[in-house]
Amino acid sequence: MSFGYTETATVWTLTLTGGSGPFNPPTETWVRSEIKAEWQSTNETRKDDTGAEFIPRSVYYSLTAAPKGARILPGNIASATPPANAETVRSVDSGSAFPGDPVEFEIVTA
Repeated sequence: MSFGYTETATVWTLTLTGGSGPFNPPTETWVRSEIKAEWQSTNETRKDDTGAEFIPRSVYYSLTAAPKGARILPGNIASATPPANAETVRSVDSGSAFPGDPVEFEIVTA
C-alpha cells in the first residue's frame, strides 16, 4: 500500500541508560520523535509476533519504522512522555509493492 505520508505522528520510544548492577538499575527515559505517516482504524483481526490474535486500535503506514512497545499518536504532540491515550505498537511489518520501491512499514497498535 503506497501513501503520500503527509501527516505527522508522534512516537515515544523507551530507552534504558546507565545502570551497573542490582543496586544501580538503569534509568528509563522516553525519547520523542516524529514520523510522516498515514493511519486508519480497523477492526480486522491481526496476529502479533507470537501468533496471538488481537484487534488493533489503529494501523499506521510509514517509510519510518517504530519499534514494538513504542507509543504512538496521530499529530505533533509536544509532550516529552506519552500521554495516557497513546497507542502501544504491538507489531511491525514491512515490504514494498515492487522491486526497487522504498520499504514501507505497517505499524499496528493495540
